[in-house]
Amino acid sequence: MSDSLDNEEKPPAPPLRMNSNNR
Repeated sequence: MSDSLDNEEKPPAPPLRMNSNNR
């Protein structure tokens, strides 16, 4: 459970912003 939160808190954070900017 901790792995899922940790992975969704750092990795998806930076990529999410780049994806929004690219769109």
